[in-house]
Amino acid sequence: LREQEDVLSNQAASSRRKASFIQQDIDICNEKMQRLSQILRSLTKEEASLVPTLSKSDREVKSCEEEETRILKELSAIEERVFGDFAIRAGMQSVRDFEDQILRR
Repeated sequence: LREQEDVLSNQAASSRRKASFIQQDIDICNEKMQRLSQILRSLTKEEASLVPTLSKSDREVKSCEEEETRILKELSAIEERVFGDFAIRAGMQSVRDFEDQILRR
């Protein structure tokens, strides 16, 4: 009977140690979860603060793209005039005649 009591006592002590280790693991996990929650809150705040900046940047990009399109149209018109003037000076009727002449070469 004494042997059985010793075995049961050892098993109980082993179970208490395992329970203690499990509780320590749980505590560590809880601390990590709290830190991760703080990081998540911080990132959420930072993201929210960036939304206006991103929206402004998107508007600026769109404006730049529109400006680029306008400039490209202007450049194309200038190019047409320059080629037109050059074609006329070269004795051609139009830019197309000039281009056809160049392509035939």
